[in-house]
Amino acid sequence: IHSQKAQLYLDPNRLFEELQWDLGSAQNERVERKLLFKEENFSPEEWSVITALENAGGESLLDELSWRSQITVGQLANLLLQLEFKGLVRSLPGKRFRLEG
Repeated sequence: IHSQKAQLYLDPNRLFEELQWDLGSAQNERVERKLLFKEENFSPEEWSVITALENAGGESLLDELSWRSQITVGQLANLLLQLEFKGLVRSLPGKRFRLEG
């Protein structure tokens, strides 16, 4: 810092400006994802999984999610993978899944 080879940032926005990161596109992506987050855009099974995750606070264990959604673990794993490909669910360590967006 003394030799001005490193800088101290107290505000993350200052860092974003320095790196010239455009956060507008990331924010637009979140808005688009929320617009897509409507029941009519999903199969009844997918919507059941999304609803179960929302009711669990956005994150749940696979077995608990199976119980909440009343979907077998095998079928649930397939649905979670499909939702993960759509960018709506993230797989976490320990058979946990989190709703994104």
